Amino acid sequence: MCSVYSALTGEVLLVVDDYEGKTAKEMKQSVAAQIGIPRFRQRFFSEEAHEIKDDQIFASEPVDVQLTVLELRPPDIEEDQKLIVASKGNDSGAVEEMLQCLRSPNVADADGRTPLHHAAANGSVEPARLILEAGAARDARDTTPAGCTPLHWAAARGHTDTVALLLEARAGVDAATLDFGETPLFAAVHQGHVEVVRLLTQGGADVNRATTDDGSTSLFFAAYEGHVEVARLLLEAGCDINKARRDDGATPLHVAAELCHVEVVRLLIQGGADINKARTHDGVTPLLMAAQKGHVEVVRSLSSAAGADINKARTNDGATPLFMAAWKGHVEVVRLLIRAGADVNKDRTKDGTTPLNIAVFEGHEDIVQMLKEAGAMSDGD
Repeated sequence: MCSVYSALTGEVLLVVDDYEGKTAKEMKQSVAAQIGIPRFRQRFFSEEAHEIKDDQIFASEPVDVQLTVLELRPPDIEEDQKLIVASKGNDSGAVEEMLQCLRSPNVADADGRTPLHHAAANGSVEPARLILEAGAARDARDTTPAGCTPLHWAAARGHTDTVALLLEARAGVDAATLDFGETPLFAAVHQGHVEVVRLLTQGGADVNRATTDDGSTSLFFAAYEGHVEVARLLLEAGCDINKARRDDGATPLHVAAELCHVEVVRLLIQGGADINKARTHDGVTPLLMAAQKGHVEVVRSLSSAAGADINKARTNDGATPLFMAAWKGHVEVVRLLIRAGADVNKDRTKDGTTPLNIAVFEGHEDIVQMLKEAGAMSDGD
C-alpha cells in the first residue's frame, strides 16, 4: 500500500493499492485526478525528505509519500513567451520543462492567445495535451473581436487530432464567436475540413445553430463554398435543410443554385429541399436564380426535380425563370425551360412584357427564334 499525504497538514490524500511498478509521474497523475492539483505543481518526498523524481519506479513494499504543492511563478514576459513559442512549435520537451518550472499554462500574448490557442492553431497535439494536463482553461477566448477559443482555431485549421483532444477535454463544442456567433463547426465547414466536421457533429455540435448577423446555418456555409461532402455530413447529422436566413429568407438551395455548385444542388434536392421556396423579400426561387445566372446544369437539376414549379414568378415584378433567361441571353437555359414545359407567353406582371418581348428588345435572335418555334406570340399576333 502507498499512502500519499499532505506535507502541510499530514492528511492522507490518496491510498493506492496497485502502485507496484508505477512511476512517480503516474502516481502524481493519480493524485491530480483525485484532488485536482496538476502534477507539475506536485513534488514527492520520501519519509527521509529525499525528493522522488518523476521517473522513479515504486517497488512492492509499503511506502508513505509526502506531497508538497507548489504555487505557480509570477508572470515573466520572457519566460512566458518561451512557453508560447514551444507550444506553437510542437516542442513538447520544452513545454514539459517550462511547466515543471511552474510557468502558468494560461499566460497570453498581445492578442490574448494562450499556449493552448497556439498549440491548437498549429496542430501541436502533445504540447496541447501537456498544457491541458497543467490546468489550462480549455475555453479561453482571445482578445480579438471574435473572441475565439482554442477549438475554433483547431477546427479552422483542420487539425483533426487536436480537435479530438479538445473534445475529449470537454471543450465547448458550441462556443460562439463574439462578433457573428460562429461556432467551431462553422469554422470547419467554411474551410471544408470533412473529418473535423465529422468529429464535431459526433461530439454534439448544434448543426442548426445560426449566426447572429444574418441567421445563416452551417449548411449555408457548405452550400456557399460548394463542399458537398461536408453538406452530406450535416444532413446526416440532422440539420434543417430548409432553414432560411433571417435577412432575406434564402435557403441553402438558393445559395448553391446561385453559385452553380451543381453537386450540392443535387444533394439538397435528394435530401428533400423545398425547390419552390421563395426568398421573402423578392420571391426569387432557386430555379429563377439559376436561370438568371445561366447555370445550365443547375437549371437542369431543378427543372427536372419532382414538384418543380417551372413558372413560379418573382413577387416583386412577376418575372419567371424563362423571362430572366430570355432577358440575359442564356440560350441553353431557355431551351431547357421550354422543354420542361415553361409557359412561353407568361408575361411580367409589372409591365406586361413577355419573354419574347424582352428577347427582341435585347437582340437575342437565337432565343427569339426558339420562343417563336415554341409558340410564343408577338404583339401583332
